[in-house]
Amino acid sequence: MQNTRVAYQGLTADIRPQDLKDALKLLSEMTPEEKNALMVSVTLSLEEAIENMHSLTPEDMRDAANDIGIWFANEVIEGRSEKYKVMIAPEGR
Repeated sequence: MQNTRVAYQGLTADIRPQDLKDALKLLSEMTPEEKNALMVSVTLSLEEAIENMHSLTPEDMRDAANDIGIWFANEVIEGRSEKYKVMIAPEGR
């Protein structure tokens, strides 16, 4: 299976199939309140990454990519994912 390249307001991330499955599982097991709290946290974290885009460390970039994966999994659950896919990325990239 190939990675899915996802765009989020100027940031992109290649989401591995297993990471997407893990995020979908995590979100589906949460109560609505837990999921809402997580998504608020993820959104705030991504907004901060966007504001500091030019000074992100490699660790910051990994964290942002992980947050994009969680955010995208929520978009899949909510039925809004197609508009955020950029392309299917080759594995290993």
